[in-house]
Amino acid sequence: MSHFIKTLCMAMVLGVGFASFQAHAIFVPIEMSGPIDLNDATNSPLTEPVEFTRIVKNIENIYIPIAKRLGGKLSVKAQWGSNTPNAFAKKTFGNWLVVITGGLARHPSMSKDGIALVVCHEIGHHLAGFPFVQTGLAALLGMDWVANEGEADYYATQVCARKIWASDVKQNETFRSTASAQVKAECDKIWTKEADQNLCYRSVTASESLADVLASLSKSGNPQLHTPSQAVVASTYNAHPEAQCRLDTYFQGAICPMGWNDAVVPGKKLPGGKKGIAAEKQAAMTSCTRASGHTVGLRPSCWYKARM
Repeated sequence: MSHFIKTLCMAMVLGVGFASFQAHAIFVPIEMSGPIDLNDATNSPLTEPVEFTRIVKNIENIYIPIAKRLGGKLSVKAQWGSNTPNAFAKKTFGNWLVVITGGLARHPSMSKDGIALVVCHEIGHHLAGFPFVQTGLAALLGMDWVANEGEADYYATQVCARKIWASDVKQNETFRSTASAQVKAECDKIWTKEADQNLCYRSVTASESLADVLASLSKSGNPQLHTPSQAVVASTYNAHPEAQCRLDTYFQGAICPMGWNDAVVPGKKLPGGKKGIAAEKQAAMTSCTRASGHTVGLRPSCWYKARM
């Protein structure tokens, strides 16, 4: 039996079809994190499903028409009753699914805005584009539609957070008095308009709370803005980076001033394939790169290896 047939049989056993691929954004293996006790979430910002569902559905309503123009039918599910901390994206034919569980929302370190960033990350798997996951079974079976984990993080703050919170002018203003001095100083280096600064403050503050959740679930030290990861990958890393690296990515996305084109998934339909240099060049048109003269807002080298 050929290697391809063996792999295909394995895929069928695992329930993976040619048109369906699930990109988990689970933060650590389930057996490591364990379920969140529904009766022991007193420190959580969410103790009722109504607010959880409102946050999720607000993002869904914003992104449904964007996905539709790109040929997808988007559905975002808020599974409050699940105790396992998890979130994932899945595509089956034209159906684009995003799921986030109540177990993740009820984590004591999670904030309401952190929950929104998780949903943004999962939507990023569908829409962020290059770099795509190009390894393992997904690549072998041609199911390489999913943006990799680092890129989904970058999209969450560079694109999605700005979109979902752009009209929350009054709420964004409150972060001018609550964001840390470092967050404000870093955001103010890039953004000159107060509205943009306030939105940046909110995005980075949300990133800090989410990074604390990631660190807690992975049992690692708390990441900080002033201690960026010093790791340098030899090639782009497709799995979940460590919590510090992910905070670095959220932060860089928040301070990248490039605009985004909702009509394009960068690198998806180009000669040379999804991992070709043409795909990377197209992605560079709506993100910050050294090749285009940027010195900040870059995808961190702890997971991304630029070729240009």
